[in-house]
Formats: sequence, structure tokens, C-alpha cells
Amino acid sequence: HGTRVVNATSEYAPSIEADAIWTDNKAFACTVMTADCLPIVLTDILGRCIADVHGGWRGLASHILRETIEALPVAPEELVAWLGPAIGPTAFEVGGDVLAAFYLAETDVAVRTVPDIEGKYLLDLNMIAGRQLLALGLRAENISGGEICTFSNPDHFYSHRRDGVTGRMATVIYFE
Repeated sequence: HGTRVVNATSEYAPSIEADAIWTDNKAFACTVMTADCLPIVLTDILGRCIADVHGGWRGLASHILRETIEALPVAPEELVAWLGPAIGPTAFEVGGDVLAAFYLAETDVAVRTVPDIEGKYLLDLNMIAGRQLLALGLRAENISGGEICTFSNPDHFYSHRRDGVTGRMATVIYFE
């Protein structure tokens, strides 16, 4: 849940911990593990590089997407992004500290108040990631996904928030 970005070709090691990995070497695949956090895969429109990002709220608030995009050897407007399965906007309950980390007001469209619970909010992590990608220079038409909620689909996905101790899902991107 940080902002470390590694180049699979030159920095990868079995014990390395990072929240994003990228490569321009076709011998490598990039993988992140999640159980409610948002996996974000990136590639450029010409297929020269790929990246996989673990988009937890802490990483997104600390600019993991900016760090990843700045590490890539292509311009942001050449990138395509896909937002994978993650906890959705009707299930991701957070406190005011998380809103503060994103500089969000209670009235922001990415935020909904939880009825009858003071200081609790529902946050749309997909919307936050989409906004960040747009602000970093990606084109709106090159951003997709973000419709699948891990919390609301127990037959298909792990969810740490729903189940507590749980497995993880791997999101993989590779050259073909």
C-alpha cells in the first residue's frame, strides 16, 4: 500500500515489495495481487510497454499512478488503462481521514454519506483513479473498466472487507 514502482527488467527480485511494476521487455509479465484494492493495468497504444498497479486508497492518495506513469518510457496520452475488479462505490466505507487524504469534501460526487452513521462515507475508488488518470494526461476514451465490485460478488471474487481473512486475486498483463 505504497508508491514504489519497479522495472521488471532491471529491478525485479522474488522478495521485492512494490505497488507497481512495469516493463518494455516482452520476456516479462506484470502482476499485482488484490482482494478489494483496485488493480490498474496500463499499456501504450503501440504496445511498447506494460504496467500493473496496485491501487489501494493509500497508494492512490500518495500518487502511485503518477509515479508509475512517470516511470514509463511513453507519453501519458499514448496510454490505455483498464480498471479491474475492486470494492465498489456502494461498499467501500471509509472515515473522514480517507476523504482528507484525497482532499475531498462530503459533497464531492465520488463521496456518499452513510445514512445514520456520523463520520462514515462511501467512496468511489474507481472514480478517484479515473480522475487521476485524466489529470495525468490519459484520454477519457482510453480508460475502461471499473464496473465490477469484489465485495458484492462473493461467488466470483475475494473481498477482504467482506470476509476478513481471504485469498488474493492476481491481475496480469503481458505482451502477446
